[in-house]
Amino acid sequence: MAKKEKYRRMQIRKVVVVYMKDPSHEHGQTMAQVRKCLGNYNAIYILRKKLSKKIFSGADLAVVVGGDGTFLRTAQHVTGHQLLLGVNSNPRHKEGFFMCCTKKDFKKKLASVASGKFRSLSMPRLESYLGAQKLPLALNEVFIGDIKPYRMSYYELKIGNYSEFQRSSGLLVSTPQGSHAWIKSAGGRAMQMNKYEYQIHSREPYFRTLNKQKITNKVLASGKTLEVTSDMRKGIVVIDSVPREYKFGYGKTIRIKLSHNFLHVVR
Repeated sequence: MAKKEKYRRMQIRKVVVVYMKDPSHEHGQTMAQVRKCLGNYNAIYILRKKLSKKIFSGADLAVVVGGDGTFLRTAQHVTGHQLLLGVNSNPRHKEGFFMCCTKKDFKKKLASVASGKFRSLSMPRLESYLGAQKLPLALNEVFIGDIKPYRMSYYELKIGNYSEFQRSSGLLVSTPQGSHAWIKSAGGRAMQMNKYEYQIHSREPYFRTLNKQKITNKVLASGKTLEVTSDMRKGIVVIDSVPREYKFGYGKTIRIKLSHNFLHVVR
């Protein structure tokens, strides 16, 4: 479940600041404020396109400057105890579901983290194995479907001892927080953030005589594993809409379940 946590006073020894290139004046002002407030800290600044897991080694805090896209990319590289603090650099143009502040209150939020007087959410993530390959943890969702959006997606879905063949525009597998994003727009249900469970949703399922699928939307408990086997020549798997596509051709199987590796997000 997405658990609320309260931290004690912490020593911030290393900060990693992740940001994106944005020529807007608002973004530039936000970056200037972040640099000013972190002037007395050991801070490393990294463009989001240069992210790697080793950058976060020894870091206590990751400050993400941008919008939810930058936050999701950063989350894929954080697998330890680090806190993530999101700063929306342009609230009028960027979504900020995961962001807890802007340039106006970043200084105050940073001080609350340093003093331990802050709240955080421990958000569950999805753990996926494509064959023997472990994919990045998903904070929002996993998409499974054909590489071309106008083509039908063919796959077999298996939950425990039950399996069925499906045809649709693709399958979405979502965390509680992710259920407030893409899957909700696709017709899924918004889940409570305090639930440790996940949701599957078949996009635009194809119902005809030869295809009588029963599952279009289902919430799975934490102990359940979802298996999906491809019947597509050019299927793909995408994690959190980050533009890296994993090939999911004929006969390949992906296993998805909730991970015990939570992401700790400042609120």
